[in-house]
Amino acid sequence: MIITELALAFVVNMAVTALVIPCLLNASFSSNMLDHPNARKIHKGDVPRIGGVAISVSVLLAALLMWVIKMLVELPALEAYGTSLGCLGGAGAVMLLFGLADDVVGLRYRAKFVGQIIAALLLCASGLWVKDFCGIAGVNALPEGAGWAVTVLAVLLVTNAVNFIDGIDGLASGLCVLALCYYTALFASAQMWLHSACGVVVIGALLPFMWYNMHGTAAKRNKIFLGDTGSLMLGLLMCAMGVAISNAHIGGETGQNPMVVAFAPLILPCYDVVRVVCNRCLQGHNMFMADKGHIHHKFLALQMPQRHALLCVLTAAVVMTASAVALSSIINVNAVLLIEAALWAGINVVITRLIKKQKNNDI
Repeated sequence: MIITELALAFVVNMAVTALVIPCLLNASFSSNMLDHPNARKIHKGDVPRIGGVAISVSVLLAALLMWVIKMLVELPALEAYGTSLGCLGGAGAVMLLFGLADDVVGLRYRAKFVGQIIAALLLCASGLWVKDFCGIAGVNALPEGAGWAVTVLAVLLVTNAVNFIDGIDGLASGLCVLALCYYTALFASAQMWLHSACGVVVIGALLPFMWYNMHGTAAKRNKIFLGDTGSLMLGLLMCAMGVAISNAHIGGETGQNPMVVAFAPLILPCYDVVRVVCNRCLQGHNMFMADKGHIHHKFLALQMPQRHALLCVLTAAVVMTASAVALSSIINVNAVLLIEAALWAGINVVITRLIKKQKNNDI
């Protein structure tokens, strides 16, 4: 029964997303809700940037489907979790509204921060807040107030990390698909089937979007971007899944650190956004002013095609995820974080040197 439900939700989401995206494309062009190319952006032609709406719609419909199925089978259990589900839905709705407002009319970063904080607080109110730091900085169990504060900071970091790294076709969505496959497998191993279903339905929603995003063209008017609606929603979802895994102490039974296991797929985008923001501050620039300092821009500076740059970043993400999880079972969690930071710094130093070498050869 469980496998049938998961397969049904996956198929429904793929179908709904595939049907919704052409409607969004037509609406975007008729209302001129388009992302226009400029000196910073690398795409050519006007492209709609509300692909996240299609993903959100399909996920909400699949969630409704699963809700109805569970009501028929486990009504008492759902009644017990009604408040939590309401808060989770509210968090998603807030992120959706703020992301859509930014895509349509544009919001200042302060306004987006307000939306992210409200969504994070609703996430905490649902019961999804970090309860154990698992030895990071020598801290283990957290009181509720500190746990809420840590969770809000985690939501801000992860949502902006996913948003910032959404710079080439398929990158943010590809990283999220990898993370969702990882999370779905972990939840299934712990028999947390509703959590697994969440991962499955979002994967089903992302795959049709990725086809339009990576294979569509501005000339044919069938290309679409994720936009802030999608990246912020996905960032919130990634963070919520990470918190759920850490609270369930998945991996702890095999000697792995639950916090590392929970957030390993997010290490690359989080480390990248921290590095970029620090560089902007050191250079005296506004930390929220977009530039071309992200890892994918560095690969493109090596004159790589976008697809090759995408493959390189996704490969680096897999390597960093696997190495972090493997190391967490044999060394201290703080050492793992330092090693991963050193690995990420090393990758960036090597790429920077290759860029300089290439420029010198071109002179």
